[in-house]
Amino acid sequence: MPAPNIKQIVQSKVNELLLLKDRKLPVEVGVKVTNSILNNFRKGSFYGQPWEQPLRSKIGFDGPNHGPLTSGSNHLMLSSDYMPLPGRVIIQNRLVYASVHNYGAEITVTQKMKGYFWSRYINAGGYNHGNMSKEAEFWRNMAIKKVGSTIKIPQRQFMGDHPKVDKLVEDIIIKNLTKVATDGINTRR
Repeated sequence: MPAPNIKQIVQSKVNELLLLKDRKLPVEVGVKVTNSILNNFRKGSFYGQPWEQPLRSKIGFDGPNHGPLTSGSNHLMLSSDYMPLPGRVIIQNRLVYASVHNYGAEITVTQKMKGYFWSRYINAGGYNHGNMSKEAEFWRNMAIKKVGSTIKIPQRQFMGDHPKVDKLVEDIIIKNLTKVATDGINTRR
């Protein structure tokens, strides 16, 4: 029986590991973590920690009742993505306002915002003063805020560090390393 070429076998496994590190793991981790972010939106929580309910739910807006941070278009939810790089992956949401929701913020009322609030007030039936809906009343109260006053946006974290993310990444890495280590070795090369 010819002696196995140990150097060639080891080099083959090293090449598999390099491919795993530079391409396969970043893509698999990126897909799984962005899917877990979508799950956070669907559940209205950050890995089991519920988000504060939106004011529209508390005061009983008419029309479709979307959960926190969701809308008819789900633009914020669907804007989370990943960028695989050699040996790492960047998980991101490129929307400018994503960080406002993820970390919370105080925003300053502008004249343009007041115009938007008045528009929403009218669309909610605010012109009918005798029978104003709670939604119209909400938008009127927003519209009469002074320019320069602040609106507090509560934190509704949907992405970031969490032990469940760490566990997810660890499981993916261990599964893939085990597969490379246990896949058959062809000693007849």
